[in-house]
Amino acid sequence: MRSIEDRLLDECREIAGFVLHNYDKAELIDEIWTSDDREKLAKAYFDEAHWALSHVAESGNDPELVIRAVSYMGGMAVPPMRDRTDWFREALSTLLFIACPYVYAKRGGEPFFDDLRRGMRDAEQPEDDEQV
Repeated sequence: MRSIEDRLLDECREIAGFVLHNYDKAELIDEIWTSDDREKLAKAYFDEAHWALSHVAESGNDPELVIRAVSYMGGMAVPPMRDRTDWFREALSTLLFIACPYVYAKRGGEPFFDDLRRGMRDAEQPEDDEQV
């Protein structure tokens, strides 16, 4: 079985390919960005995400959660983010904060949790005319 770090880097490579592609100007991503450019960005994403592996494990959660979060982010990564990494770090931190809370919700519940549940339910049940 491949290491968790190798699988995390693969997910980062996939996102790098998505965000570097400019669909309006070229047919192929290789016409815009070299494979070295894509690898450099994938490694920058990996560096942003790697810290989370131990952090998530130390909090008693499955570190595979980090790979699942990065994979989920791949569906949201669209140009023109290009070689920026701030969006990646912030999105991953937010997802992990929700999935691995370190504080309890206020007494009586957290109203925002209803919004999260509704959003997850909607995301898992696409409209009939949408393709998954």
